[in-house]
Amino acid sequence: MNNYQFQIGSNEEQKIFDLLMDSSLLPTPQQWDDIFDFIENADVVGQPLRNVFRALRREHILQLATDDPDLMAALGKMYADHCRLLLFDFDYCDVLAGKAQEFYDLGEIGLRADIAVAVLELGLRHNRWFVEWKFMQMAGPDITEPLAQRIIVEFEVLKIDFKDRFDSMQRSISASAASLHPLLQAFIV
Repeated sequence: MNNYQFQIGSNEEQKIFDLLMDSSLLPTPQQWDDIFDFIENADVVGQPLRNVFRALRREHILQLATDDPDLMAALGKMYADHCRLLLFDFDYCDVLAGKAQEFYDLGEIGLRADIAVAVLELGLRHNRWFVEWKFMQMAGPDITEPLAQRIIVEFEVLKIDFKDRFDSMQRSISASAASLHPLLQAFIV
């Protein structure tokens, strides 16, 4: 983030940006309401939303997980969609995956599945091996059966051909089906 040049397009965006970039304070509940209002009204593929998620820090995710897990889950879902749908600079994908890991670690089953699928799509779309390996960890044999089932549901709802995606990971990172949860192994047969 140090060399990145933010492009701020409005006073409202500047206010939200300043809230998230201030490392000495965490947003108050009212400020989080303002941040969510801004996100909900932002263009999904526009620069303002990119700025918000770029400015989002681990501390913000932890704060929401502690103070309001429902808001954290809502933000995580928006973040997953952001990662799944957009194109990014190659190196920045690792940063995105790191923040995604925070949401995954702190989230309930639905958010964890959303994040896992987003990380898969992010890694494959950008040919970022580190991110692909993150997905393999999020979908590994040690995850719970309900989580594996929920990941499969996400693939079906989003019409993602996991067999095709897994074939791509076999070529790019030599992924092994044995490194997946058994339900996901059966899903690619």
